[in-house]
Amino acid sequence: MESESTGKKVIRMEEVEEHNREAETIWTVIHGKVYDVTKFLEEHPGGGEIILENAGMDSSEMFDDVGHSSDANEMLTDLYIGNLHPDDQVEAETKSEAWSFPWIPTACVVLLSLVLARYAFSKK
Repeated sequence: MESESTGKKVIRMEEVEEHNREAETIWTVIHGKVYDVTKFLEEHPGGGEIILENAGMDSSEMFDDVGHSSDANEMLTDLYIGNLHPDDQVEAETKSEAWSFPWIPTACVVLLSLVLARYAFSKK
């Protein structure tokens, strides 16, 4: 399916997932764009294994966490094959937002508060 506004192929996440580490071609999603990273496996400075770990999935967060250079971002242009379907982008954003809340620090604060409250009231 092609997007009328961009003329680029619109790809469902289901299709991206088929291009995982067991497939002949390796695809990944970065910020709503789908890339065929197969030919880059041997060229990747961090090694091909890191690309394989993110094969067939949205690797936007991992890509950003590494802090890729502007050159790395420019290289993506050659690997670009289409846009992720808008419905799948919304789903991916919702999943990442659910985990963006700092659960562990919040749980530690609550637990510490309970321990301190118990200690304070047991001294009376």
